[in-house]
Amino acid sequence: MVALAVGAGYGGTATGSQTVTITAADAIEITVPGTASITANAGVAGGCGTASTSITVKSNKTWSMQIRANSAYTGGKAKNASSVFLTNAFQWGTDGSTYGNITTAYADAFTSQAKTGNAGVSKTVYYKQCVTYDDDPADYTIVAEYQGSN
Repeated sequence: MVALAVGAGYGGTATGSQTVTITAADAIEITVPGTASITANAGVAGGCGTASTSITVKSNKTWSMQIRANSAYTGGKAKNASSVFLTNAFQWGTDGSTYGNITTAYADAFTSQAKTGNAGVSKTVYYKQCVTYDDDPADYTIVAEYQGSN
């Protein structure tokens, strides 16, 4: 004979809870266009040309941004394909009227800026280059590097 027992069921409801901690880390993102060019009067010996570039910044807290020339550009000077440097240093600024020579050490471009939220903000950096009759005719380049921190 086989006996079959039906077990007594357990009824009711059990609950539990758990506290979950979420850490939102510091976050900053900068988007820099890959190229810019100065043409205006820079093509005329003894003249200066200007240009600007728009950099997008997204940060979830107060932020700052710095600029420098890549270390390959001694004295902050642009060079041509033959590694001949321009006489004058490349210059930059943030207001379109005041410029300073770029160096290979980071310099403050924007400091203590408010957090941006998801939309981000656009910041303009202005470039200036003067040429002289001592400069060989050629295309010259310089790499400007940016660093954002928050």
